[in-house]
Amino acid sequence: MNYDYIIVGAGSAGCVTANRLVTAHGKRVLVLEEGALDKGMLLKMPAGVFKMLFEGSPFIKRYTSDAQPALGGRAVSVPQGAVVGGSSSINAMAYVRGSRFDYDRWNDAVGGKGWGWDDLLPYFKRQEGNQRFDNDAHGGDGPLKVSDSRYVVNAADLFVRTMQKMGLPFTADFNAGALDGVGYMQTTTYRGERCSAATAFLHPIINRPELTLISKAKVTRLLFEGDRVVGVEYSVHGSLHQAYAAAEVILTAGVYATPRLLMLSGIGPAAHLAEHGIPVRVDLPVLSR
Repeated sequence: MNYDYIIVGAGSAGCVTANRLVTAHGKRVLVLEEGALDKGMLLKMPAGVFKMLFEGSPFIKRYTSDAQPALGGRAVSVPQGAVVGGSSSINAMAYVRGSRFDYDRWNDAVGGKGWGWDDLLPYFKRQEGNQRFDNDAHGGDGPLKVSDSRYVVNAADLFVRTMQKMGLPFTADFNAGALDGVGYMQTTTYRGERCSAATAFLHPIINRPELTLISKAKVTRLLFEGDRVVGVEYSVHGSLHQAYAAAEVILTAGVYATPRLLMLSGIGPAAHLAEHGIPVRVDLPVLSR
């Protein structure tokens, strides 16, 4: 099959990218997701995250770190969403952008390429549908819904008041650039339900003819013509398929699966690829070692 763009991974970045390519540019887009469709009550229920994380879920894939010297030799379990929407479908829904200081420091580190707080704020606002704020720092009409918790336990109120008595200032908004203070976090929920990246960006275009979404599709390698990536090979229920992109193949498979796919396709540290008998196309330090 032929498309304009192929997106590998239907997590937060993949859902947003697909939405923009379809709605703003009318492109034919194939989205391949290794996990399942985001169907199930626990995915919608905000409290369902705790049952999924602590009791197991087919929507979660767990990685295990190497033994960490700073943790007394313990290994750390790293859960990721294995479902359309990625980790935005299984996380604790805390809406925290980060601090202005960090964005500006990152921007300085890359030579002022447009990653500062003021550069990114218009995009934060455009995507945000905040149910309480609609001001210089927030948007109220965007697709990603953000709201206050409907229920606050008494212990949380006691904690917030106690911290104020100890001198910590009350903060009504942790997403305006500063994280100092104590207060109540907002969440990516709307009317008592989770608002994942899939809910916000993919569901509204799911019936558009330009979009093709295939779940339980494991991408096995990138396809090349010369030095150019032109498509992907993927398996669904054990059957291999190939798809081709006229414009680009976009990898949004997460911080672990994306470099793994690159290396399986011959793009990575040459010495490491040689250890596994993978022919080297590009000697590139995909992962720091």
